Amino acid sequence: MLEQSIPASHLAATAELEALKQAFFAAGGRIEHTGVTVANIKPNSPSGLAAHQRHKARRDRYRAKVLEAFNNRLKLSEIAAHADCSRELAESILKEEGLNPTEHADKGPTPEQLAQLRKDAKAGITQRKAADALGVPRGTLSRWCKKYNLQFGRQPA
Repeated sequence: MLEQSIPASHLAATAELEALKQAFFAAGGRIEHTGVTVANIKPNSPSGLAAHQRHKARRDRYRAKVLEAFNNRLKLSEIAAHADCSRELAESILKEEGLNPTEHADKGPTPEQLAQLRKDAKAGITQRKAADALGVPRGTLSRWCKKYNLQFGRQPA
């Protein structure tokens, strides 16, 4: 059986600290917690300004990808996949920008995208190449093809 003994000096110090704490509060003392802001972070600390700047840069990269995908009229899950982030992060970025995350859902391609799709379908390229050219997932392109009756690849003779 393991026995532990706490040194008497430690017990005395703990009791003295507790007595001082009680006296502080009895005299009307209070502890105020202040939030950590960029202004009071030490720049040389690893969790300080450098980490904050790295986090902000990473968030800005996600923001650019999310907004690009949103402008391509993708659904929220497709936006998240395109930006390589969670649905929650994509939704939060869109809301920060004042955009409705479900605004584009199932609206289909823009007129320019549809014209490009028709041109690519006549040219006989694959859906994969057409999706890559438009910057949309293949699933989205497939749904658009069904909706607008487009066929990609080799056409039947």
